[in-house]
Amino acid sequence: MSDQDRLLRRFDVEQRCGLARSTIYRLMGENRFPRPIRVGPKAVRWSLLEVEDWLATRPRNNAERTEAPRRRPAPSSRTAPRPARPPSPRRGR
Repeated sequence: MSDQDRLLRRFDVEQRCGLARSTIYRLMGENRFPRPIRVGPKAVRWSLLEVEDWLATRPRNNAERTEAPRRRPAPSSRTAPRPARPPSPRRGR
């Protein structure tokens, strides 16, 4: 098998794409990520070519994105940090 038609394990797909397992499966459910190939009763693999094709269609940086980047809200200066909880009493000693 040449390097071009190699099959990838899920961990390799996660590392190559920078996605978590749950994100990969969510995108597959939305038909936005390549589906794996079943190679056994409990084993699947992804085609390296399909994953690389998918990566080639993704934006490379924020300037190429069509949507506005998501930002975390700034912390409010009015909210005080929570006080530390007192230690719980030990039972049975």
